[in-house]
Amino acid sequence: LSVLIVPLRASKSQIAVVVAAAVLCAAPTVRRLIPRFVDATPDVPTLCVTHANLLHPNPNRVALLDALAAEDPDVLVLCEVSAAWRRAALERFGESHPYTVDGKDQDEWNTAAWGQLVLSRFPLEAPGVREHWVGDVRQRPLVFARVLFQGRKVALVAAHPQRPGRPWKFRARRAQLDQVGEVFDELGGDARILAGDLNTTEGSPWFSRLLRTSRLVDSRRGHGWQPSWYLTPHSIFGWARPGLPLDHVLTSPELVCTERETVTLPGSDHSGVRATLAWRK
Repeated sequence: LSVLIVPLRASKSQIAVVVAAAVLCAAPTVRRLIPRFVDATPDVPTLCVTHANLLHPNPNRVALLDALAAEDPDVLVLCEVSAAWRRAALERFGESHPYTVDGKDQDEWNTAAWGQLVLSRFPLEAPGVREHWVGDVRQRPLVFARVLFQGRKVALVAAHPQRPGRPWKFRARRAQLDQVGEVFDELGGDARILAGDLNTTEGSPWFSRLLRTSRLVDSRRGHGWQPSWYLTPHSIFGWARPGLPLDHVLTSPELVCTERETVTLPGSDHSGVRATLAWRK
């Protein structure tokens, strides 16, 4: 796109600069489109992690939870969990996923909207919630635990930082993403997983910073574009509508992603993300 808007009378050096900038900006995305060799032992137990932004006023609870149940996740990470969504999710997954971490938001300004919930088939160790404030405004917290999987401990952090738009929101998002590494260091464990609507894409320098400081890799690499939030309603452009990959499952190098796909969430403005993980051989 940058190349197309270069004035026709631009010099060769100006065109070269624009082309170089376009290549630099596209590089992080291109790397995720190139198929990768999966370095995992075949036929080994896997850990299926599914993240879903429910859209808190969404009334389609039965249909959406049916869609998540069909994915048969081992660990389910939910955000925008209202009180009604929390009740519905616990009722649906309470028996199959009895281990939970609840990131309730008790503030009056959003008592119904911004909860987070982790439900796990496997036992959880050291569950907790790390609050985050910007001035006197409470942000969504980091929710965390260690998942006991195949005799090893996997540190799990769930996050839903502020979306950008205003300077203070940019600062709030950056500050919370910087907290992720601190929580991982405190949790310890044999591997790491960060799941959530991170409100950023791989093209952001803060996303690259997150991967670097928290020692994570993007499970989407080698599995295609996989947008999870769309710029237009489904009725506009249909299946070809433009979208962005804002929802993520990031892992440490000890884990590899053998399968990754998006999940249709009835009534939500997001798609879910399902990542099947295995220990690297």
